[in-house]
Amino acid sequence: MQLIVDPTGRTMTGKWVGFDKELSVDSGPWVLDLMNVATDDATLEQYNRSPRTS
Repeated sequence: MQLIVDPTGRTMTGKWVGFDKELSVDSGPWVLDLMNVATDDATLEQYNRSPRTS
């Protein structure tokens, strides 16, 4: 994965590269956005969940 941080520091965009189920190389876009700067217990609890599975 390679990401570029925007000048505000609130978003990173780029691409990932990896293997798919057939072991072929695949790639795609990736965006990481800062959603909340709070670190109090109530805010952290909102994000305390298992990842989604397909």
